[in-house]
Amino acid sequence: GPSPVRRRRPGASMPRGAEGPGRLNFALASLVLVGAAVGYGAARDPLSDVMETLKAYASKAEGPEKDAFADASEILGSLKGDRAKLQEERAKLEEERLKHRERSRKRREEIKAALGDVGEAMKKLREGQENVRRNAGEKAKKEEEEEREKKDEAQEEPEGEAEPGGFKSDGGGGWKPPFDDPFEEIVGDMETHTAALKADRDKKREDFKATQQEYQDAQRVVIELERQLREATAKVRQLDEDRKQKKAAMQAAEKAVLKSYTDFAASVERTARHAMGQEAPEDPAGAAADEEPGRRRAGEESSHRFERVAPKPHAEAVLWGSPDYRGDSHRLRCCGYFDLSKVRRPASVRSISLPEGVRAVLYPSASRFRDEESGADTGDVEIFGSIRKVDDLITFTQRCCEAIQLVAGLQHHEMKSVVLFEAADFEGSPLEAFLPGDFELRRPMRVGSVRVPVGLKATFYSAPGFRDGSFISALRQDTGTFPVEESNPRQDRQPRLPVVSLKVRRISEEDFHGLIVFPLPSFRGRPQFFQSGAHYVYPEAWFPIQSLRLTNRSYIRMFMEERFVKVDEDREAVEKDQQRPHTLEVAAVCEPFDLCGEHGKCVAPQRCDCHGGYQGQYCHLQAPDESSAVVCERNAVVHGETLPCRLLPRRYNQACNATSLFLKVKLRGDAEAAGTLFGSPVASERGHIGSSPQESSAFGFDAVFNRTGKFDKAFEFLVFNRPQQG
Repeated sequence: GPSPVRRRRPGASMPRGAEGPGRLNFALASLVLVGAAVGYGAARDPLSDVMETLKAYASKAEGPEKDAFADASEILGSLKGDRAKLQEERAKLEEERLKHRERSRKRREEIKAALGDVGEAMKKLREGQENVRRNAGEKAKKEEEEEREKKDEAQEEPEGEAEPGGFKSDGGGGWKPPFDDPFEEIVGDMETHTAALKADRDKKREDFKATQQEYQDAQRVVIELERQLREATAKVRQLDEDRKQKKAAMQAAEKAVLKSYTDFAASVERTARHAMGQEAPEDPAGAAADEEPGRRRAGEESSHRFERVAPKPHAEAVLWGSPDYRGDSHRLRCCGYFDLSKVRRPASVRSISLPEGVRAVLYPSASRFRDEESGADTGDVEIFGSIRKVDDLITFTQRCCEAIQLVAGLQHHEMKSVVLFEAADFEGSPLEAFLPGDFELRRPMRVGSVRVPVGLKATFYSAPGFRDGSFISALRQDTGTFPVEESNPRQDRQPRLPVVSLKVRRISEEDFHGLIVFPLPSFRGRPQFFQSGAHYVYPEAWFPIQSLRLTNRSYIRMFMEERFVKVDEDREAVEKDQQRPHTLEVAAVCEPFDLCGEHGKCVAPQRCDCHGGYQGQYCHLQAPDESSAVVCERNAVVHGETLPCRLLPRRYNQACNATSLFLKVKLRGDAEAAGTLFGSPVASERGHIGSSPQESSAFGFDAVFNRTGKFDKAFEFLVFNRPQQG
């Protein structure tokens, strides 16, 4: 409120100029009343009252006070004009909304009336069909009765007087023997019946044509009405979106007007206090600078544009026969398509060196194109940098490579490249951008934040060559607090080590399961990805979730302050009270529900993540240790006799299920030259060639000795080719 005024003593006169501060304080109080009147919707225009008051005081004021009142009057006049324009625009929007509501009501009534006509037509059609069937039945029954009566009359009618001996008179005075045509009655009946059937058929044809025409007309009406309904529904949906957008714009404009009143009051107060000598003037243009500048959130794109990276002249790619750029090599000059089936060395490509500005497409067959007839995917892989181990990019059933294509030029973008920033919260210019490949940085980088597009995974190391023990972090989403993931429930402090090398990979289709959230409705904006099979904290600094997508057979639980919501389908628009969950659980569907048992959890459709030393597709297997045993039926056999034995896998002296894929039993010492093992995958010398692995708690095999002798500890048990001493 205004500063207190010192009281005068009785009889003392007011010094000259003391009335100025009083008038300014009264103007300030009037402006406060303006804000209250605007907020509560006063019937009288507060701006006009304040302008009249300011003009009255301006006529009496002198010097700086008069200038301050003149500036205030000018600002109020501008605000009054803006408010009038806003009220006109609001009235137009309201009028348009009422017109649209009236049009929608009339359209709904028309559609309802049309649907009623269609129902009446369908009812008449059904009644006509029923009448046709009933008339046809009655007519057939009546004709059948008439035909039966004619036959009875024909049998009763006499044909002439019979003479003795079986002859009858012909009216001519002589007697002739009677002639009885056996087919006359049959032909007559056939002609009569055929004529009746033809007449009935023609009548039914005419009835069917008329009914068919009515049905087709009604069907056309229904199709037209359905089309109009779809168009009207789409138009209503579009108008609803436009209405929401215009409503948001109107609310923003109203907020802007109210904020302008507040800023104006603050400006007048600062000017008045400066005029009274109470405080230093402030820059009105910097009034909003007191607010803390907002950080750039995950999902917000920056305006930075990357330059296209072109290769140097005579750039060459090198194909290596061993991992880590070792072994036989073959050089390919950029750029073009190269058939490697004719290259003798290296026989198999295990690593690739790519020059800067060159990308490569690897093909598992000699053809550059996919088999369009069968639709099969040849598994071609696109890389944008060197690869230390090509085997990481292809399946174990594939062999690299029959062909390679080198393409010149790279173009980075935040929506498809991994981008590193030196400062936290994505501030400043990017340090560097990367696409899928293995990269050794020219110099160690202090990284504060990282952008990772959906579908990519970036792994960071603090030593060259991805050396063991140098792992820093692996990211599938943006983080403004590198190396800590913002969505990780365990926000443990980690040392901020410089990044020396990094690996960028495209997440394969079989591993891409989880949730994708978008900052805008209808799946627009820069999205973020959450891998299934884990819990996440949704960072407060991130955008509100406006829409979301779920991969196949995945679902999420969104935990709010007082409840949680399960979502198992895509949403183009997320409800406002669900846009900022504090916790997310992203899960996959495994069938049956206990597929992973008690020693694992479902992390992807029909895929388990095992714990507690368990392994296997269903987390039902363990790796045996030295407590396992080999037991045979007896310890003395005849030369050439088959000795049945069993391997009993155990872990910590407890029986367990195991797979024969990593287990092996063989003879050792003198027994190795005296006998042979067979009859089981665990005893096979060449692994599982021609047979599949076995999973069991006991593996039977046979031993045959072709030489006599005494063999102590004749068997050796290996797990992952490591002997188990026991």
